[in-house]
Amino acid sequence: MAATQTFAIFGLMTLNLGCLLLALYVFVPSTRGSREAGLGAAVSLLVAAASWLIAVCVFGAYADRQKGSDPGKLGFSFGLAIVALILSLAAGVMVLVTCCKGGSVGSK
Repeated sequence: MAATQTFAIFGLMTLNLGCLLLALYVFVPSTRGSREAGLGAAVSLLVAAASWLIAVCVFGAYADRQKGSDPGKLGFSFGLAIVALILSLAAGVMVLVTCCKGGSVGSK
């Protein structure tokens, strides 16, 4: 279960970094619409999604083998990890498309 914890922590840290870069990309006037900030946010959000995917897969594969666990019950934190995976993947793809198309947050 150490791999699950490692990838979950790595996913959480890169998700926080992606949110910080996304906030810079959207709200700070000096970096608003900056390609570097947008690509950094997109890459870190996609890395976060990959880390969460690995953590969810490893935890789901070994959940039934734990002592005292009820088979078929993964808990609410497993659901929250899946939600974080889906949202970080969606945000990363949207920011990547916005940066590659040359769009700007403030242009519309």
